[in-house]
Amino acid sequence: ENDPIYIATEEDIEKAYNSHIPKEHRVLAGFTFDYFEKPVPIYLDRRYVLGYEGAHINITGASGLATKTSYALFLIMSLLASCEDVAVIAFNVKERDLLNIRELPKDWDEAFQLMTEHHLDECHRKMWEKAKELGIDPYNLIKGKRVSIFKPGTGEEGFYYGLEDLLEAGSFALNLFLEKEDIDDKIMALTRSIQEEYKEGYSFNSLLEDLRRRTRIAERQRVNIGGMPHHTDTISKFINRIGYAMKQLETMLDTEDTFGEPIPIDELRPGNLWIVDISSLPEKGQRIVFYLVLEEVSRKLEEVKYKGKEEFPKHVAIFVDELNKFSPSGREYYGIKSRIVEITSRGRSIGLSLIGAQQLASQVDSEVLVNSSTYVVGWTHTHELGNRIYGWIDQGIKNTIRYFDKGELLLWHVVHKVPVRIKFPIPLHHLKLGGLR
Repeated sequence: ENDPIYIATEEDIEKAYNSHIPKEHRVLAGFTFDYFEKPVPIYLDRRYVLGYEGAHINITGASGLATKTSYALFLIMSLLASCEDVAVIAFNVKERDLLNIRELPKDWDEAFQLMTEHHLDECHRKMWEKAKELGIDPYNLIKGKRVSIFKPGTGEEGFYYGLEDLLEAGSFALNLFLEKEDIDDKIMALTRSIQEEYKEGYSFNSLLEDLRRRTRIAERQRVNIGGMPHHTDTISKFINRIGYAMKQLETMLDTEDTFGEPIPIDELRPGNLWIVDISSLPEKGQRIVFYLVLEEVSRKLEEVKYKGKEEFPKHVAIFVDELNKFSPSGREYYGIKSRIVEITSRGRSIGLSLIGAQQLASQVDSEVLVNSSTYVVGWTHTHELGNRIYGWIDQGIKNTIRYFDKGELLLWHVVHKVPVRIKFPIPLHHLKLGGLR
């Protein structure tokens, strides 16, 4: 005889995906729905999201269809609501979505009214009602003045860097001013020597002026910098490249003074959401700012874990879209990539979690991907899904992904063992600004 078929209840689904995650470690990832269209919460285990057991979340999907940034924002809200010792830094790489998160409807009544007026599916209201019941309330975060937005330049919440701000992060920061084809052993040796000799009392302008002077009076085309001899051709190449980069990045650099006003990472506190707008910068500038923040946060977290620095958060999650810009696939040298690989490989041990998003996971360095404990996939082209990166998805499930609606996602979390199809509610600021799904 055929075995009877039973309808999975809310309790059945919760037991299957959530029973093995202790309640104190649960972070809401989204919702699946039971037979009666009732939203059922699906959780992640924070120990495998923020460290120290595991870390990093990767989100993939076609631009505009998978709503990657919107989902990352929902996850961020969930992390901040569920974890008392975490802060989040989110990089706004393109467009303005993250910059508008403070533009909420007046209250929940207006939010639900706008959902009705815009003829949104009833599931959005149901999901937000359930999320509120579980303690996820954007109004508590936004109205609580825990959100700060930083933009390159002067003024309130502006940031910019002087030469010594960069040299404090090590000579590698100077390498990011150069194009990848300029990087060789001679240039890298020179930047190390510059970091050693010019780390105190110099601005960008005075550095270049002094290098030009020393090049003019050099004997046998050699200049001793930081205890090492360097050919004048290498120094001239460095001067030209840095000079050009300074013009490209004028909004984020102070070339006259030794120090600027960098993003004050030391002031980050648990519960904060900091948004760093780098959308106006060229890719070189975006990589430099991302690197400097990543390095400083990493250093602070090590102090927290090993020296007991109490005010700084024990865990920091960093969100960045277009991750392939910062850590592309392939073996070719690419500036910041090696540092991202290093940081993601040891991030879980210090409480640093990278939430990365991109259109195509195949374009991201494989080492960054394999260090992630959680994968999220939205609508993705069949050709891309054929890549071995997606080997964890059964073919039958791959066939359904191409039919996903906007805002539907496939979630795999290391604790779940098997993937689950989820939805998440519309960001509330989209209701006010018209960015509706």
